[in-house]
Formats: sequence, structure tokens, C-alpha cells
Amino acid sequence: MRGARTVRALAGAALAVVVAAGGIAGAAAADAAPAGAGVPGTAGPAATPAQQVAPALRLLAQPTLVRAGEPFDVEVQVQGAPAGAQLDIVVHDRLESRRAFRDTLDGDLGGERQPAVAARPIADWPTGPSGGATVSFVPELASRGVYPVAVRMLSAEGEVLATLGTYLSFLTDETPEFTPLEVAVLVDVAAPRSLQPDGEYALPSGLADRVDERVELLRRTPGVPLTLAPQPETLAALAVAGPDTAAGVDALRSQTAGRRVLARPFVDVDPAALQRAGLLSEANHQADSGADVVRDRLGVEPVGGVWMSGPTLGAESARLIAELGYQRAVVPPSAVDLGSDDADEPVPPAAPVRLGDDGPTALVTDTLLAEHLADDDGMVSAHRFLAELMIMWLEAPSIPRGVVVHLPADTDIDPDVAAVALGALDDGQALRAVPVEQVFQDVPPLEEGPTSLDPTPRAGGSELGSIAPALRAARDRVAGVGALTDDSDRGALLDHSLLLATGADTPEGERRAYVDRVADQLDVVSGAVTLPDEFRITLTSRTSTIPVTLTNLSEQELTVRVVLESDQLEFPDGNVVTTRLPPASNHRLDVEVRTRTSGAFSLDVRVTSPDGTILLDSSTFDVRSTTISGVGIVLSIGAVLFLAVWWARHWRSSRRSRRLVVTSVGPAPAGAPDGVVAMRDGDPTTRPPPRAAGPPPAADDDDYRPAHMARHRPR
Repeated sequence: MRGARTVRALAGAALAVVVAAGGIAGAAAADAAPAGAGVPGTAGPAATPAQQVAPALRLLAQPTLVRAGEPFDVEVQVQGAPAGAQLDIVVHDRLESRRAFRDTLDGDLGGERQPAVAARPIADWPTGPSGGATVSFVPELASRGVYPVAVRMLSAEGEVLATLGTYLSFLTDETPEFTPLEVAVLVDVAAPRSLQPDGEYALPSGLADRVDERVELLRRTPGVPLTLAPQPETLAALAVAGPDTAAGVDALRSQTAGRRVLARPFVDVDPAALQRAGLLSEANHQADSGADVVRDRLGVEPVGGVWMSGPTLGAESARLIAELGYQRAVVPPSAVDLGSDDADEPVPPAAPVRLGDDGPTALVTDTLLAEHLADDDGMVSAHRFLAELMIMWLEAPSIPRGVVVHLPADTDIDPDVAAVALGALDDGQALRAVPVEQVFQDVPPLEEGPTSLDPTPRAGGSELGSIAPALRAARDRVAGVGALTDDSDRGALLDHSLLLATGADTPEGERRAYVDRVADQLDVVSGAVTLPDEFRITLTSRTSTIPVTLTNLSEQELTVRVVLESDQLEFPDGNVVTTRLPPASNHRLDVEVRTRTSGAFSLDVRVTSPDGTILLDSSTFDVRSTTISGVGIVLSIGAVLFLAVWWARHWRSSRRSRRLVVTSVGPAPAGAPDGVVAMRDGDPTTRPPPRAAGPPPAADDDDYRPAHMARHRPR
């Protein structure tokens, strides 16, 4: 299929530039000749016989879309015209299909009509803005359509010396019932990986020039809603590789205002390979890092949710990207089975389709259209592009349809030519330029299908299992490097190395090198700060400070996070302290503490990166407190008071008991009631009432004891 397109393109180029009576050999000479050489009435000196070149015509300018009553002005550069040479225009029959249009690229312009205007000497045609001869007429055509046009150079005798083939895209009155063909153009800025395993950048040859071409294209089409699709790895490399390439990124940034920028992974990845290695989370890292690069370098928020596929995708990867949240995809024709055995490249559907049974909705890019913008045939390429789009619209103007044109990143473009082609997309009657996500919104699946396409198997496929453990270990720590060193570029560089390790286009033999470099850098950083191995301190007051000495062994300033933990200490200023360490120095950090109790206990200290992902060092300090806490004092005072009260009450109770003991009994005081007797000390007291009649007590009354001192008597 690629060979068929190449043959067709070469044939079309020969037709567009020159079809000379002497053959195509004159084309090279025509390109080398100065503008207007040997052409009366045009710019440039007359050629001498030794400098005479073959007759040739080159398109300089023409209208993109022509409506009824408007002139069709074709400005051509004339080369090698003999004396008395003439120009005329022949309009061929309208093209009825896209296939018929593709045939014209091989030189078959279809049925020929009478010349639209009579032949006139070159000098009689007016000179156009670019200094060429302008052949003009007002088309009188029966219906809208695309008409092949031949501008011919004739000898004085009427012999055809050279022919220039182009197209007349003709429109009649507007018809509101017809829907314009939506055209989404992806302007790609990408290149093979630039970041090498050793951390250095190696930009591909010609990349800076291609970036400048695309910047110029954007500058020339300010009102056309083109969609930028830059590869984040390429943007990152351009921004830091040198002042010239960084200027290209700044120029690109200046042209993104008001335009959509598609979010892409940092580098193309194979989700199925990530899944097999247990690294599917790396797809999210790829997406996040890619979006961060766009925000940082272009100053816009990228449009997410659209996956841009490489040459192949595969059914498993299609399913996985849908699970990752990408419900829309843009894929090349090589990524799907278009079900055609034709020798020519099959035409993709002009509507969204489902990728497999459970993949995302996808738009298949039209590479045939994109090839026109990458041709080096001059201005005629722009009008081929528009003519093919017009024919697509005319095939079914009442059915909403859309097409995605992915402007290749690896080919040179002529900004002047591409700007003419894309500038015509704001016509609104037949063609309408839209951002790529709008095609998904506006264009439903075609009723006559296809509504789904099977992804073609993934070509090659990466095996990432061997690097998975080391990559996961590095991934857990790499995020903290930038904050630790206060150097976001250094942290980003390590992150980008890990992302390239899983890139779909990274050679298998270099994946490990990317990961190992990151691991080595992390090991250096992890040992850059140390704490004392042993530390003992005695606190003599309830509130005090504990000195913590941090040693920075590196030659750069570091920002660290110190975390302190103890069951018996409180930290009035918080137990997490962030501080900056001067390079190659010891830094004392005084931590205010308050003890909860006296005694011996431990203090755990950890030093990490500011985000906590990198553990730099840890140690345990022995702390002894000789102070009594406020709670201890309160408890002690309470205990003393309790003992004092208890002792006082006990003393009073003992004294009262001694006073109640009877030592002798005297007669009752005068007037005392019955049962009252006198004690030795004269205090009256009561005594039990007299015993009832019965045997006398076994002892004398002198042996009487109070009840509380009574004892059993023998029986």
C-alpha cells in the first residue's frame, strides 16, 4: 500500500509541476531556473540560448473555494517559454467520487471540456501579486463539485508545451439542510526519544527546523481551531537542550493561546506490556507527567481523555486504556483492520467507531489527506487537499461526518502551502475546522457502518518484567528529589528516565540503564544527611529544648523534614520540622519539648525529603527526666493531705476510746436518773438496767467490764 501511494504521489507531482512536450526531464531544470526566465512580460531576465530551460508552469496562487459568479484567478510562474507562447485553461468533467479523484493524481484528469478561455499570449495576461501571469475566468458550471483544471502553455502554433494540473472547488448557493464536513487537524510536534540513559539529551537532526515550520503554520492560521498534539518528551528536551531550541518552545507557547492542546503520555507506551509486568500504574505516571510538561512549557491546560495511539495498539491495550479512563482514542489506519483487500490504502470511516468489543470510541486518522500537506509540490498540494475534502463532503452532504488529519511530526511542511489549505477550512458551508474532541461530540456512528473495528495485533511488544522490581523501588522515592534539592529540573530528569524505561520505542537493551541511573542517583541522595548514632540527654525542668544535629554531607543546600516521636514528650511547636541545611555543614536544630513525667524514655528522630518519600537517616535518642510533672506534684500533695487527715481522725478516735474505759464506779450524783453512776473522774455515765431475777453473777461487781471490753466467761 505504501508503494502504491508513492507511485501515485510521484505521478501527481510530475503532473502538477510540469508535463512538457520534451518529457519530465525539463522539471528539474525548471526548478533550477529563475522565476520568469525567458518569459516576456514576467520578472527576471531573458535567458540566453545556453541557459534555456524546458517549458514549465508552477502554481503560485488560486482561490480555494469558488462560488457562482466569482472569478477563478490562477497565478502561475512561467519558465522556459519560447517567443510567442500562449496560456489557456481547460476545465475537465466533475469528479464523482474520491476514487476518481485519486486517479487524477496518476495523470487521468477525466473527460475534457472545451477551453474555458481562449489562448492568449503570456504577456497579455495580467501580472499577479507574486509576479506571475494570472489566467482568469468566471466559471459557468451547472452544479457544485470538484473539477480538474489544466493550465496549459501553448506554442504560437498551438502545440501544448507544458501543463499544470490543479482543481476548481465550486460551490453554489448555500443549502441549510446540508451539514459541513468537520475536519480536525492535529499538529504534531514529536521526535524519537531525546533523553539518553546517561541523562544527556541528543536531539534528532532537523527537529528544530520542523518545530519552526509548525510555529509558522500556527502563526499564519490564527482563526483556525487547530489542535496541537505535542509529544511531552520532545517538548521537555527542546526546552533544556539549548537556547535555540528553548526559543522554539517559547515561540510554540506564544501560538497556543485559544487553541486546544491534546494531552498525551510522556512517551508512547504499550498498556498490555505494562499490565503483564505489574506496572500498569506507570500509565498514570506517563499521563500525569505528560500533562505537567504541557502546563509548564506551553502554559495551557491540556485536553485529557483522548488516547493517541502509535502504529499499532492491540485488542488488550484497547481494553486497558478504556479501563484507565480513556473513552476516546485517535488511531492511525495501521492500528485497525479496515477490511479491504484493495492494493490502495483503504479509506477510514468518517465517523467514530468502537475499538473491538470493550475498547474506547476511536477516530481513525486519514493519512491520504495528510500526505498532501507533506508533499513538496508547492501550492498545488494545498488545492489537492481541499479538493479531496470537498469530494468527501459531496459524497453524502446531508449526513454528519468528520475526519481527523494528523499532520505528521517527522516530515517537513511548507507553512505557506499548509496555511492556504487549512485557512480554507473556516468556510462553514462545505468544510468546518473543529477541535478533535468536537468530532466525537457532533458526529454519530454511521448508519451504514462500520460502527466498530478490530484492533490489529500489536507489532513487537515489550517485556518489562525484568526491570519491574527496580523500577517500583525507584518510583517510590524519585518524587522527593526535586523538593529535597530545591531543583525541580533534577527531579523531573530522574522521573523522565523512569518513564523512558517503559516507553514502547525504547530499545530493550537500554531499559535497565535508565532505571539503574535513577537508582544510583537516589542512593547518593539518600546518604546525604546523617544524625548522631547515639545521643543521651537529661532534662532537669519540665520545659526544655533538645538539640538535634543534622550533618549535610553533600555540596548543595538541602531542604529536609525532621519527624520526632516520643510517648513521654510533648512538642509545643509540633513534632514535624522542615529546615534547610547549608552544603557540607553541621546544622543544629533546637526542638522545644515538654515532659509528661520523670524517668527514662526514648525519642525517635527521622529525617526525610519534604514529601516523606526519601528516608535520609533515623536515630533513637535516650532521654532522662529528673523533674516532677504537675500531675505528680498534685498527686503527692493529695497523698500527704490524705495521710494527715487520716492520722488526725485516728488520733481523735483513739483518745475517745481511752476516755470511755471504767476504772471505778461511785454513787450516782444527786438527781441523776436511774441507771446513771459516777466514774472515777466524776463524769456521769449510763449503765445497763438491773439484771432480772436469777442466779447471781459468777464474779463480783468489781469485775464488771464495759461491753466493748467484755469477754466470755467460763461456764
